[in-house]
Amino acid sequence: MTSKSKELDVSVKNMIIRLRNEGLTYRAIGVQLNISLFTVRSVVKKFKETGSTENKTRSGRPRIFFTREKRAIINKVKKNPKISPPQIARDVAFTSQKTFSVQTVRNVLHEGRYYGRAANLSRIVNHDMSYQLPGLLSEGDVHM
Repeated sequence: MTSKSKELDVSVKNMIIRLRNEGLTYRAIGVQLNISLFTVRSVVKKFKETGSTENKTRSGRPRIFFTREKRAIINKVKKNPKISPPQIARDVAFTSQKTFSVQTVRNVLHEGRYYGRAANLSRIVNHDMSYQLPGLLSEGDVHM
């Protein structure tokens, strides 16, 4: 069994109804439009019940970012791992003319498995206030 496919375009549904009104059978319509017989039958049945071929509205909140915008946010972080979510939000808001919160940008970054910022090379402070890079220099080589 194959997975569910996307819903039919309204123009295709209108074509099915027009062909059905011309007297074609479900099978003939399906063969002509390369659509399943059962799909044709369900479109005609729904048209008889509702009188329309329009697609139903979806429940739930609409997405703020499209896939392309999400990729752009992820690419900004790939190019500059130190950039902050508020800065990304300002940049994206300026280019996309949308309003959204900084948390929305963080959610997109979390979806892309980006959490927080990239770690800096940490320095170890010795008791005599000299700085040492871990593993690179021996103690006492670098003094300030």
